[in-house]
Amino acid sequence: MYKLANKLWQVMNTASDNKRLRVLQAGSVLVMLFLLVLGGFHISTVPVDSDTYIHAGERFFAGDIDQARTPVYPVICHLALYLGNAGMYLIALLQAVVFVVSVKWLYKTAQMIFSEHNVVAFIVVALYAWNIAVVHYVLMIMTESLSLSCVVLLFMLIVKGIKEKFTVKDALVMTSLYVVMLFLRPFFISFAPLLVLYFIFARKNFGRGAIVSFWAGLAIVAACYVGYCAAFNARYGVFTTSSVPDINLNAQFYEAGLLESPIWEADTVVMVRDHALNREVLMANRKAWFVHMCDESLMSARQLYPKIVLSHGGKMCQPLSLQISAGMLYLITLVFAIVTFVRWHRFKADVRIETLMLLTIIVTVVTSVWGAFGIYTRLMLPCYTALCIVLGYFFARFNRI
Repeated sequence: MYKLANKLWQVMNTASDNKRLRVLQAGSVLVMLFLLVLGGFHISTVPVDSDTYIHAGERFFAGDIDQARTPVYPVICHLALYLGNAGMYLIALLQAVVFVVSVKWLYKTAQMIFSEHNVVAFIVVALYAWNIAVVHYVLMIMTESLSLSCVVLLFMLIVKGIKEKFTVKDALVMTSLYVVMLFLRPFFISFAPLLVLYFIFARKNFGRGAIVSFWAGLAIVAACYVGYCAAFNARYGVFTTSSVPDINLNAQFYEAGLLESPIWEADTVVMVRDHALNREVLMANRKAWFVHMCDESLMSARQLYPKIVLSHGGKMCQPLSLQISAGMLYLITLVFAIVTFVRWHRFKADVRIETLMLLTIIVTVVTSVWGAFGIYTRLMLPCYTALCIVLGYFFARFNRI
C-alpha cells in the first residue's frame, strides 16, 4: 500500500501531463469495472424514470412528441435497444466512453485554473473521476452521467474563454453542446443566464467573429427551445417542454397537505387539466407552499451528496464513496462566496471563474429543491464539477501556506 501511495504521489508531481491524465483515466475505468463486477454485471434502472425514457423513444420514433421526456436520451435508448437487452450495455458503454473523455476535459480545465499547482489539478480531477458516487451513474439508464459530462465540456469552454481566447470554433461547439444539454435535460435552461454573464466576463477575449457566433448560437438555442415548447403546446396544450415540472409541483402540494392525491398516481396525466389545477392550488395556497418549500430546503441538508442510487451493489459501495451532506455543500458554498467577495472587494482579485462556479452550484441547488421533490441530491449532480473546482481553490490556498 505504501509503495502504491508513493507511486501515486510521484505521478501527481511529475512534469508529464500525459502521464497524469493516463493515470486519472485508467483509475476511472477501474472504478467502473469494480462497480460492474460488484453489481453482478447488471445495468441498473431507476423505477418509473428509466422506463419513461424507453417509452419516450418509441413515441418519438412514431413521429409524436412525448409528454414526459425531451428527445435526446430517449432517442439514444431507442436506437440501442434494437439490440434487445444487449442495448442496455451499449448505453452504459456510450456513457462510460463519454465519461472517460470528460476526465480529459476536466483535466485541461483544472490545468488552466491551477496552472501552478499540479497536485491540486490532479486532486480536482480525481475527485470527479474516481468517486464511486459519481462514476456509478455510468451504469444506469438515466441522464445523470451524460449531463455531468456535458457540464464538464461546457466548463472547459468557459474557462478557456476567460483564461485564453474564445474562438468561432468554441462558439459553434458551445451552441451544439447547449442544444444537446437542453433536450437531454430541460433543467439546463437555468444555465442560460450564466452563459450571458460569462460573455460579460470574457468579452475582451472574444474576437468579432466569436461575438457574432456566440450570440447567433444563443439565438439558435432560443429558437430551438421556443420551437419545441410551441410544438409541445400544440400537442398537449401547455407551453413547456414536458409534464415533469407540473408533476413535481403537484407532488410538492401533496407533500404540503394541499392535495389528497398526487397526479403521478393517476392513470394518465392530462396536461391542460393538471396545469390548471396546479395554478389554482398555488394561487390559493402560496404562503403554505412557500413555507413547505423552506422546510424542504432545510431538510434537504440531511441528504448525502452525490447520491448513490445504484440498484445492484449500492449498499456495498456506499462506504467507499466520497460523499458529504448537502448541508456541508451549502456551507462550503457560503464560505467560498464570502472568501470570493472579500478577495474581489478588498484585493481587486480576478474572481470571474469563482463567481461562475458559485452561481452554478446555487442555480443547481435551488432548481433541484424548489423545482422538484424527493431525492434532491441526485438532481444536484450537474454542479458536482463546480464543487470539485471550488475545493481546488481551497486546496491551492492551503498549498501557498
